[in-house]
Amino acid sequence: MFAKRGSRVERELLHFLEKKGYFVVRAAGSGHLGAPDILAFKLGRYLGFEVKSSTLEELRFSREQLERMEEWQKGTGIAMYVAWKIPRKGFKFLPLSYLRKSNKTVVIKKDDAEMLSYGLEDL
Repeated sequence: MFAKRGSRVERELLHFLEKKGYFVVRAAGSGHLGAPDILAFKLGRYLGFEVKSSTLEELRFSREQLERMEEWQKGTGIAMYVAWKIPRKGFKFLPLSYLRKSNKTVVIKKDDAEMLSYGLEDL
């Protein structure tokens, strides 16, 4: 179920970005490849997204996943974001620098994400 929901949300972001004039690539099975879920390009702007969806009050994922995104950002110069789809509120785009690592996980609360996130126009 989670894989289906995750790929659906990834496609939703892909279509959203295309409507905004971006050329978009989705890496199917990206979690296993260590690649971002989505790469978007528009007139010299390069963006990478790890797409998440959660109905909970906080988002959790592995520290290792964040470290892979940081490696991508450093190695490619592509700005990386977590794109958290919050039901009835849309996508919240969080720069990696806003995320805090604990021993094994990364956690961000929904209220913090809503307060700290960027809109697509701000990226």
